[in-house]
Amino acid sequence: MKTLLLLVSLGVAAPLVAQQASAPRAALRIKSSVLAETRTVYVATPPGYGNAQRRFPVLILLDADDQDQFNAAVANLRFLA
Repeated sequence: MKTLLLLVSLGVAAPLVAQQASAPRAALRIKSSVLAETRTVYVATPPGYGNAQRRFPVLILLDADDQDQFNAAVANLRFLA
């Protein structure tokens, strides 16, 4: 019974631990003189991007005005990659 309880506990906790690990992300604020407002641009980079000597593909996600949509898109992209 203790073994079963331990396995169930690990099965429930493992996804929670995995979701806490995140890739480098930044929120950049860009002021637009044409729109007369400031927009926030979210950027996520792949592991190893900071010291890489190669090019990376770029995905531009339009109309992701909130952090939840951005996080979902990044998670899906990492899963598919």
